[in-house]
Amino acid sequence: MTKGIKRIVIVGGVAVVIALLLVIVMVVFPKQQVEPTNTDEPTEEPAVYIIKEDGNDLRSMHWFWNNGEELDVQFVRDEKGKLHYEVTPEAYYFEWNTSKFRSMMFTLSTLTSMGTVETDPKDLSIYGLDHPYFRIRMEYSDKTLELSLGNPTIDKYAYAMVTGDNTVYMVGSYLGGLIARDIVEYRQIDSFPVYDGDEIYEKINYVYIEKRDGTPIEIVADPTYDMEGNKAMSNYMLLQPVLSSAVDMNIRENVLDKVATIAFSRVYGDIEADRLADFGLDRPARVRLQDVEGNTSDIMVGSTDSNVYFCAITKQYEDFKAGAIDKLTVLEYRNSGFEPIDIDYMTLVNRTIWVQEIHTVRTIEYEYEGNVRRVDFTFEDYITDANTEAVHVFGALDGKDLGEQNTKRLYARTLNLREIGTVSDDVALGEAEITVRLKLVDGGQRELKLYRLNDRQYCAVVDGQQRYYVYRTNVRNITEAIARLDDDRDLALLYDT
Repeated sequence: MTKGIKRIVIVGGVAVVIALLLVIVMVVFPKQQVEPTNTDEPTEEPAVYIIKEDGNDLRSMHWFWNNGEELDVQFVRDEKGKLHYEVTPEAYYFEWNTSKFRSMMFTLSTLTSMGTVETDPKDLSIYGLDHPYFRIRMEYSDKTLELSLGNPTIDKYAYAMVTGDNTVYMVGSYLGGLIARDIVEYRQIDSFPVYDGDEIYEKINYVYIEKRDGTPIEIVADPTYDMEGNKAMSNYMLLQPVLSSAVDMNIRENVLDKVATIAFSRVYGDIEADRLADFGLDRPARVRLQDVEGNTSDIMVGSTDSNVYFCAITKQYEDFKAGAIDKLTVLEYRNSGFEPIDIDYMTLVNRTIWVQEIHTVRTIEYEYEGNVRRVDFTFEDYITDANTEAVHVFGALDGKDLGEQNTKRLYARTLNLREIGTVSDDVALGEAEITVRLKLVDGGQRELKLYRLNDRQYCAVVDGQQRYYVYRTNVRNITEAIARLDDDRDLALLYDT
């Protein structure tokens, strides 16, 4: 036998012996089973209740603040079980936020504490409970309880007691603040709906701004171009300080996009006349909004501290200034959306190069790219829902009916050429790229010739006389509108002006 084979045999024998020894040990000394030890799991400390009642049994709550203000709410259920609230004092300028009343029904009916401070206290003044800064009385179907809050602790907790229980408890700062919040925080501040994107322009149809110097700026939407004075047939009109068609793009970007972000934050509190200047309300601006659903917002705008604007509801402000009431509620609004109170109204006025009332036009011809496109108008009288006389306008592009909406929107683009400046007579013009002819009902004619000057501007010559700079965008709106109508696509209300 070789040495290698001997080595293998020896190693194998050793392994067999070790395995046998392990089997013997396991049989003779079996492993003991360890029984699991039963241990009690830790349990939470039981909640310490100051009040534990059924909130549905609450009949009334009466608040007492240390400044003398009081609030009483009676909870009344009708035959169907629906809850109603009878509140004293009555709501003026602001409705009461009844959802907060309902929340307090159950918050107070199962009121827990941070712990017990003292039982059978000898001196309540230690806790400020001899003259509590806040009390609330709760009448249930079978009992009446009164909760009092005393001094705050160093951790801003509050000491509390309830009638019938001679024990001082401690309530957390959040809960204490919730229970004792000022009466103004129960007022319902109605916010204007939040709109975004194109919805802003579809929904907000009226804006009134009164600048701090008293200058009024009144803007109204005219999507059907029916308002008298809308000579340029813009989507918006200025009613004050001048009656004029508006620059739609500037209205959208510098007014609507801004005011759409105005948002109420919280109630600051009530002030008296000697504090008006502290909030810039001695010389306020005013912003009034309205949407197509009839929602409105009307506020007086004071100063800003860079975080919020201080405002007031206009109706209350007017009564306050007239001496009908002696306190004004100051509201905090987010520090955005109020830029238009400093706007120059002239940036909103649409100075178009030509105007012509649509009902005086019989035919329009657009001559460009070697073709002449023709729109013929027809008119139809009708009586509005308000029992006033009006006229429908219908157009046909090369014989194809456009409908009233597309007819008006094409005509609006035809007139909506903003004057950027005048072109001197020494500027060579060459050949007109586009010619527009208005043939009038009375037999007259007007003509607009458009000459390209560069990639951004055209020279517009009106009736062979006035020469104006206009933007290429305004010119392109006309040809692109005709192309859309050729494809049987409606013209959008909003477009780049």
